[in-house]
Amino acid sequence: MMWFYVLASIALITVISVVIVTMRRKRLSPLRRSQLLSQWRKVATVTDPGRRVFEAEKVVDALLTELQFRGTFADKLKAAGSLLGDAEPLWKAHKVRNRLAHEAGFTVSEEESRRVVTAFERTLMRFIR
Repeated sequence: MMWFYVLASIALITVISVVIVTMRRKRLSPLRRSQLLSQWRKVATVTDPGRRVFEAEKVVDALLTELQFRGTFADKLKAAGSLLGDAEPLWKAHKVRNRLAHEAGFTVSEEESRRVVTAFERTLMRFIR
């Protein structure tokens, strides 16, 4: 019976620690918010649809780094988990970006670029506002 209380205590401490770390990750300073928004505004001025996708992901990557997630962009998405809300559009956007980066001759249309950039924008705004 004693082991049960010890294990329950350890589990409770672990859960509380995870909650505290997660709550800390969600905060951005006003200065950093302003900087990220400024970077985002520059994304809107990029005329090449493929380049716009790259630039949009860079801003979201900077956001996730600022929120103390580490590793590749995919690692950061996995670690952020439920903080991102519905992450499926973001994963799809990242896959398009990867295809642009790694598949010779792959291009995106203006419409596809808009869809991808919108997914990145929604993630950014979730933490900025």
